[in-house]
Amino acid sequence: MNSKIMKNIVVLKDLPSNIIDEAIVILKDNSKIKSLEAIEKKELLESKNKTIDNKEYILKEAEMVISNYISDIKEEKQLKSLNVKALEKQCKRLKRLLAVVGILAFLGIVVQFV
Repeated sequence: MNSKIMKNIVVLKDLPSNIIDEAIVILKDNSKIKSLEAIEKKELLESKNKTIDNKEYILKEAEMVISNYISDIKEEKQLKSLNVKALEKQCKRLKRLLAVVGILAFLGIVVQFV
């Protein structure tokens, strides 16, 4: 297969929605990520100016589900990074404690033979 033809596709299943059962997202190549807050504010302003019909309601529902999915992924990454930082901190403390215990054990052995 030609890699230029292939696309990055994400299939979202078991979504917490009454309308959407499954979503297929095709990602753009080398796209720059804008601030999600700016996009959400823009959408909020646009949504106030328009009336929502059935098709737009389904699209808004899909957008909401996908944005929730992306925010969940970001939260998981943040939690993992916090867990890694906590483990690194605990590892440093244990190394220091081990060094102190080792030095005390060495001094105890030296005192025994002197």
